[in-house]
Amino acid sequence: MVANKLRLYLAYFKRTNPSGANPERYHVSFMICPKKPKDNEPNARILHAVDFLDKNRKLRQIWRFEAKDSSPRTIMLSGVMLLGKLEPAITPEIIEEVLTKIYIPPTDADASGADWRCTNWVWASLEILAEERIIPRFDGTGQDLWNVGVNFVNGATNGNGIPVHDDWLYTCDMSGRQIDSEIGPYVRK
Repeated sequence: MVANKLRLYLAYFKRTNPSGANPERYHVSFMICPKKPKDNEPNARILHAVDFLDKNRKLRQIWRFEAKDSSPRTIMLSGVMLLGKLEPAITPEIIEEVLTKIYIPPTDADASGADWRCTNWVWASLEILAEERIIPRFDGTGQDLWNVGVNFVNGATNGNGIPVHDDWLYTCDMSGRQIDSEIGPYVRK
């Protein structure tokens, strides 16, 4: 048995200004990191759907999958849901490969017409990760599980989503029950 399995989290990052285009309080991504990651080291992997403005196409909003290295604790991270400890055979590259296959609208018009946001990608990704047995199966839909995390983080932050920086990160399990965090206080660089 491997003692230091990588962890897979659903990470809830506070949005600075929720808007009509992105009304949710949190941008949500998947985060893979080791047990008790060291502060300020880029030893986490963030996997998410992001939008950006394509200036060559008259400022149209374009969606894409992004995987990037990050510090596990950032100033905007409000809380996480532990989705599971990864078996050694399940590498970050395998998860990334699975997530790159999740539908992302190819054009701004497709996204706008379907009222598609990054949350749609997260919901579909959760269901596929469970089907692939990367995370435990869960009751309900990906949206239901996402909401469990939203409700937990809202409760932990008194409804404002403002992250606590000088204490261990708010962490819940897939049922929304608070568990001991393995991600320590935010350390300013």
